[in-house]
Amino acid sequence: MTQDPPARQRFAAAALLAVVAGLALAGAGAGDWVVHHTQREVAGLAVTQVAATAGTRLAPAALPLGLAIAAAGGLLAVGRGRLRRATGLAVLACGLGGLVVVGAGVARAASLPGRLTGAALWAGLAAALAAAAGALALRGPPAPAPPRARYALDRDEADADREWTLASQEGEDEPGAGRSLRGRRLRRARAGTLGEEHP
Repeated sequence: MTQDPPARQRFAAAALLAVVAGLALAGAGAGDWVVHHTQREVAGLAVTQVAATAGTRLAPAALPLGLAIAAAGGLLAVGRGRLRRATGLAVLACGLGGLVVVGAGVARAASLPGRLTGAALWAGLAAALAAAAGALALRGPPAPAPPRARYALDRDEADADREWTLASQEGEDEPGAGRSLRGRRLRRARAGTLGEEHP
C-alpha cells in the first residue's frame, strides 16, 4: 500500500529528528555537567584547579538512551506499517524516559559544589526533541490490515470458476463427441419406432 506524500514527509522528518536528538542526548550525557573551580597557593603562586563531574555519573542512563533513540530513528526511516508505529512508540518512550533521567541528574547536580554547565540543558532539550519525534511518527491513522479476506474470496471464486470450466468441458475434449452422442440417441429412437411398427 502506497503512502501519500505528506505521510512520507512526516515519517522522514520524525526519523531525522530522532537521529539528531539521540546523538545530541548521547553527546550531552557524556559531557561535564558540573564544573567547580578552586584556588590554592603553591609556592606562593595562586593555582586554579578545576573539578568536573560528568553526566555519566549524574545521569548514567542518558548515554545509552541517546544511542537507542538514534538507532530507532534509523529504523524509523526504513520501517513500514506496524513496525514503524512500534518504533515511533519506542522513540516516544525513550524520549520521556530521557527527560526523567536528565531531571534526576540535574537534581543530583544541585547538591554538588560548582555550577551547572550547558551540557545538562542540552541533554534535556535533546530528550524533549526525541519525545516530539516519537509523537510525530505516531500521528495519523494506524496502518490497515492486509486484505486477506479478499484474497481468500478471490481464491474461492477462482476454484469455483475452474470447476464450472471443467464441468462444461466434459465430453467436449474430443471433436465431435457431442454430435456422436446425439447420433446414438437418434438411432435408438428410430430403432424403437421401427420395432413398434413391425412386431
